[in-house]
Amino acid sequence: MTDKKITVNRRNPYPFLDSKKNSTAMGDDDVWNRMFALAAQPTAARDKQPEKRSEAQSAKYRTSLNAWLSPSDISSGPTALSAAAADFHRKLNMEPAIRGVIKVENFLPPDVAEGVLQAFESAPKASWSVAQAKNDAGRKEDGAGSVRHKYNVGDGTSDEQGSSRFGEEAAATMNGLQSAIQSLFPFRRCSFQAGKYTKGCFIEPHDDVAYKDVDGVRYEREIAVIYYLTKDWNAEMGGCFVDLELGLEHVPAFNSLVAFRVPRLHQVTELYTSRDRFSMFGWFYKPVHEGEVVENAGTQQTVKRGGKRGHEQCSVSHRDNKLLTVKQKVDKKTKRKQKKRRVREKK
Repeated sequence: MTDKKITVNRRNPYPFLDSKKNSTAMGDDDVWNRMFALAAQPTAARDKQPEKRSEAQSAKYRTSLNAWLSPSDISSGPTALSAAAADFHRKLNMEPAIRGVIKVENFLPPDVAEGVLQAFESAPKASWSVAQAKNDAGRKEDGAGSVRHKYNVGDGTSDEQGSSRFGEEAAATMNGLQSAIQSLFPFRRCSFQAGKYTKGCFIEPHDDVAYKDVDGVRYEREIAVIYYLTKDWNAEMGGCFVDLELGLEHVPAFNSLVAFRVPRLHQVTELYTSRDRFSMFGWFYKPVHEGEVVENAGTQQTVKRGGKRGHEQCSVSHRDNKLLTVKQKVDKKTKRKQKKRRVREKK
């Protein structure tokens, strides 16, 4: 994955659109020209196609994938990622010091990764569902619909008749890939989906903070993970992960995994190419603990230890991305009341 340092304004990720900042340097026409130039990159670079597989290669990758999905022993299946897992945890342990996004290359065996991509590409178009703000408006509590976005998702699950919309091969592949990623934290609650970005897909700046209620317990996202599948990608195609905390643009690289701790401000740039960009993305969760108040952008809800709603001791709200104890919250209210009282006494 190629990292490119960019200048980022957290309030405006596109600094050249800041009319106040650029009023002396460039006029309105210049601003619009920059916008059109960004969207009109050379088509040769944007639509560059990867090398086509031969029939022999396709058969080889399919065989490797099937052997991986149905291993003869536990040392060769989806959960046997000792080297990749060790690299992941080593870098994750270093993350608090560098405060960055961690990357693991060659996450899967090369031929298996080729087989996974091949299976994703073979999934029928109708099997993918579009996720965008107007569709996800009712799921803001789980983090969907809180910012403008558009992309295609699929989870490989089966319908009531027991058949997957993706077909048996693609569904089994998605489930195997989910198992491989889940093996990084085998005892953590997690949620993953396959992603397919097509031309025009994007996600606006957001921090991934969200909550999930499971069996009366409230969980929050702790670690976000994205596994990239698309080959021969470049920045001109769009669909890049932009870390707005450090101002770094990450170009998707085949068979690489990216992870970061939540919250972290980031976005996915609009896709300009006619090619599809495939990935698997999701989160590992942790319980919301008693005595904590999580404030982030959205509506406020109350939780108790284990996360049930309706308890007065602590509350979850989407506002300033701060973590406050109940005592700190009470102290702040007391100080505000004392300040108001002093103002009234002076009058």
